[in-house]
Amino acid sequence: MPRSLKNIFICSFTFLLLLILTGIAAAAPQQEAIVTAFYDVSSSDANLVYINYMAKRGIISGFPDGSFHPSEGLTRAQAAVLVSKLSGQKANPGNSSFSDIDSSHWAANYINSAAAAKYIAGFPDGSFHPDEILTRAQGISLLLRLSEQSLTEAELPQLQDVDPNHWAAAAIATALAAGMIDTENNTFKPDQAFNRGDLTRSLSLLLTKAPDLNRQELIGHLIIKTGSVKHKRDGSEKTQPINTTTTVRAGDTLITANDGEAEINYPDGSGILLKPNSQLIIKTASGRAYIVKGGKPGTAVDQLEIELSSGQVFAALASKYTASNKDTDEETIADNKFSKLVSRDNHSNLAAAQSSPQPWYKSAKKKKNKIKVAMPWGEVAINGSFWSNYSSNSSSGMSLLQGEGSLTSGGVTRNLSPGQSSVSSSDGRPPSLPHLMSPSEARDWTQQRSWLGERAAEMQGQQEAIEPGSGSQEPGADPGSHLLTYKLGQALAQTEQTAAATASGSSGGGDKQTPDSFIDMETFLKMAIPYITFEQGEDPGYIAKKQGFIKDELRGEVYRDDILYSLLRMTYVPIPPDADLLQLAKEYGIISENDKTLQEENIKITTKTALQMMVNARNAWYERLEAEKPAEQLNLINYYISNSTYTYPQFMFSDDGQVLWYTVRGELKAINVSDASKSDRIPGNGTPKEEYPAQGGETAINIYDNSQVLRAVSIEVAPRRNYVTDKYILYRESPEKPWKRLIEFDLSLTRDYEIIGFSTDNTKLIVKTNFYDNYTSLYQVDPETMSRELIYHNPHADAAVELVSVLAGIPVVSLKNPKTGELLTAIYVDDKTRLVCLREEMATIMDHVRADLGENHFPVAISPDFDYLVLLHRDDRDYGSYRLYNVESRKDTLLLASDIPVKDVGHTYPVSFKASDGQTVFGYLTLPPGKSPRNLPLIVNVHGGPQARYVWTPNEYALLVSNLDIGVLSVDFRFSIGYGNEYSDSASKNMPLAQQDVFESVNWAINSGIADPECIGIMGHSYGGYISFYQAAVHPDTYKAVISLMGVWDWTDLGLELIEDDPVPDYHRCSAPEPGTELAQVLSPSSYADKLKSPILIIYAGQDDAVYPSQNIRAIKELTEAGNTPQVLYLPDSGHTPDTLENITAVFEEIKSFLNEQMKATMSDE
Repeated sequence: MPRSLKNIFICSFTFLLLLILTGIAAAAPQQEAIVTAFYDVSSSDANLVYINYMAKRGIISGFPDGSFHPSEGLTRAQAAVLVSKLSGQKANPGNSSFSDIDSSHWAANYINSAAAAKYIAGFPDGSFHPDEILTRAQGISLLLRLSEQSLTEAELPQLQDVDPNHWAAAAIATALAAGMIDTENNTFKPDQAFNRGDLTRSLSLLLTKAPDLNRQELIGHLIIKTGSVKHKRDGSEKTQPINTTTTVRAGDTLITANDGEAEINYPDGSGILLKPNSQLIIKTASGRAYIVKGGKPGTAVDQLEIELSSGQVFAALASKYTASNKDTDEETIADNKFSKLVSRDNHSNLAAAQSSPQPWYKSAKKKKNKIKVAMPWGEVAINGSFWSNYSSNSSSGMSLLQGEGSLTSGGVTRNLSPGQSSVSSSDGRPPSLPHLMSPSEARDWTQQRSWLGERAAEMQGQQEAIEPGSGSQEPGADPGSHLLTYKLGQALAQTEQTAAATASGSSGGGDKQTPDSFIDMETFLKMAIPYITFEQGEDPGYIAKKQGFIKDELRGEVYRDDILYSLLRMTYVPIPPDADLLQLAKEYGIISENDKTLQEENIKITTKTALQMMVNARNAWYERLEAEKPAEQLNLINYYISNSTYTYPQFMFSDDGQVLWYTVRGELKAINVSDASKSDRIPGNGTPKEEYPAQGGETAINIYDNSQVLRAVSIEVAPRRNYVTDKYILYRESPEKPWKRLIEFDLSLTRDYEIIGFSTDNTKLIVKTNFYDNYTSLYQVDPETMSRELIYHNPHADAAVELVSVLAGIPVVSLKNPKTGELLTAIYVDDKTRLVCLREEMATIMDHVRADLGENHFPVAISPDFDYLVLLHRDDRDYGSYRLYNVESRKDTLLLASDIPVKDVGHTYPVSFKASDGQTVFGYLTLPPGKSPRNLPLIVNVHGGPQARYVWTPNEYALLVSNLDIGVLSVDFRFSIGYGNEYSDSASKNMPLAQQDVFESVNWAINSGIADPECIGIMGHSYGGYISFYQAAVHPDTYKAVISLMGVWDWTDLGLELIEDDPVPDYHRCSAPEPGTELAQVLSPSSYADKLKSPILIIYAGQDDAVYPSQNIRAIKELTEAGNTPQVLYLPDSGHTPDTLENITAVFEEIKSFLNEQMKATMSDE
């Protein structure tokens, strides 16, 4: 099978998991009661597991009558014997230094040894008190001395009988944090007896948690399953055939013949299955002691490094999964501080993690790659649970059935999800992007059902005991009791969404999908969309519909032209009406001249053929991108003066529809619509409109009905910028009636309520709001009763509010009938700006427009009789061109074009990916002209607000950076608007989510092969500047260049300066931490000034009333003191956003100079 096809073959992975689950479900053992080893230790004793463990390890024994005496205390002499034996100290005969110990004492030699090793000491009077009962404080202190681990800075809880000055306070705090011992009613009882039951618990957990005490040699058992297998011991010169079970250790080599198959089984249930013609060397094998449920001693795989020179292995790594184990990567939290999601209730724990390394007693639980597989063309790292590797003369690869794993080659690591595979080749390039398993890989897994069942049963039988305080469960409630079925069940649920499930009967060959079986559209889309597009976070079927990748709802098997249409659309090939798809496919490289069968007729397509067409389509698309001419330098000032960016022309037809008036940069123009000739007619001045008398601190938006009567006012009260204290809407039935408050806003939430018009009889309001649904929708509302009638709702995106329309460059989002005021259109923005026609007549007109002029045209004005339209064209490269369109003749005339040349603007593509918490995160990728999305230098572009968003047409900074031959990833992190209330609210409730989304977007770009991991920078304005500061400080090795424009440095300082002596407003809490709180400290870049090592450009303004100049002055000072002197641009006369030609030019030139300096080295190596 060709390797390029092997990389991306798809199969029914759901079917695969069902087979596996069916095959092994019977192997899951039932929950068993724990058997007590001593008659006086009940099954309900909290220390039963530990008593059993100590007894089975032979460390502590019972009494001759079969009892254990768990409540009995331990004498100091007994303690000395115990620690001497545990530490390996030899009995020390001779005279004792203690006055009450002579040579005849039964424990004298052990007391001497323990005292010499400084495990235990005597009393000031020179005595030892051998028969005195060891206290709880003494016992814990003594046991902790057995380990080389230092006492941690664990916080001592508030106890009534132990304060921080107690002689054993540090040991008690560490033991409590490690779960070695408990308190009772806020007391520790330090002077009470350290009984035998508590001893077993404390000692068991110490011996299995302390890294210097829990290490054990990892020994595997080799079982010959079939055929010939050879074994070479470490240090031996000979390779010997074997035919019986034997042990294997580090340094051993195993070789299977072409008929040979063997398995290595480890004590915790982990194992390796060697297939025929395989050679494997065990390089390192280290185990960790743990307590098996019930109290049996166990050895877990902790570090296993193997070398697979050739052949194939299937492998299993036992992992602990319990209901209380959330798979938190504690090591990452400790090292990266705040890169993980933090809740409001959890940020104090996170703050503690920033200043101290992970304590020793958590090291056994932390996630790490326990198994590494070195292959000739790549290296695999595994954290759990089931995976496969193969290695041949030309490639190495892995497939992951369940758990976590990665494949590394060419300096790039690909992280795989369950059900995916990846391949690295002998040419040293990075591994292929992870893709769903091929049919052959899936069949290989189904053939291992018996082995999977054996491993699952063994893993479940060897599960780790639940620790105290981790949440005890009723029998059967612990999902770890059914490890494989539970986790594979989770994998099945995930895979049903992302893997290609073969439709019933579509394979033409029963229930198996093969390369030669016919493919259905659902399966094809699940293969093609993640492979070709950058939209990987949503259902492929939904993506296909919204992007127009399919013509109709296609069911069952599909034909050549169905596939061709989708691939042409996915790779941005324009498809004219009635186009010859075959000819287009040949022209654009999807079908070659050698594909005679495909050229003869519109045949049904097999999986293998569809995959080859996918590969051809993407390769040809990338080649087209790379063949484009590099951009000439743009004059970015045109961004601000270009039509439909910030200076929208105002279009208006005369009442008779014969003249069109519009403004261009303040100059009025008039044309006759019949021939576009100049007209001398001028619009009338009209009657002056009434305006609401706003008071001090109030901002009023006047809303008029269809008769131009003032009927409503939206009022925001803000004594100063960003200090919003109230927001409401007033309404009156008529000018004679009084105003009444119609709408009150909850300022702690991001909610909109825009009155965009009135019904034709002026009795009802036309409202755009997200008050009533997760997504902003259009309603007709009765202002007297507040009853409402839905006009338009999109289940996936907000109807565009005014702010989004400005960002999208669409000046009119709700076109109205000039005569009646009836609403004709609406706009929504999911990943692109999209038009919704609310009237059939309008829909027919726009169908003609699309047929005549193509997509992405939006009506911004219409004549009274619907004879003419003014159309705005806007997409990822066109910043706004306007045409006058004759509805009857379907002819058009260009009125205005953008001042930004399309040829010098890179392509922008929608992005989506799944964040680590399962939420889809959105954004846009802008490519430099002449570049494809492969190993690009990349700038992460972060918007301000934070309640704002990006759109398909790049903003000025993405435009500037992409013009410098640098890719741009513009991230709509959670907080962003347009994606529904839940998307934005989730960050208001959990503010670190925004930081998590930005950092995970970088990982997504690297893992997708888009970004060069050695050349990544970040930039942003306002809140985006804050995120840039923060990301560079918390992830100092990720970003090679950082730009913060008017960014927040310290939330407490900013908040105090904002509120002055007033209360903190709810509006502020919605997007920023409250000043003076621990969360404000945790989220402030100022807390990590010494960690920010990347080159940084700080741009700030002297008249900024949103992020005060003091913020950046302090940032410059503290970074300089920490040894990282920033490059600085100060704009003394600018506000929060530069708005003069001089300041805008200065900002652009400074950014260009900085990026050329900091990223040019890597770029020049491209």
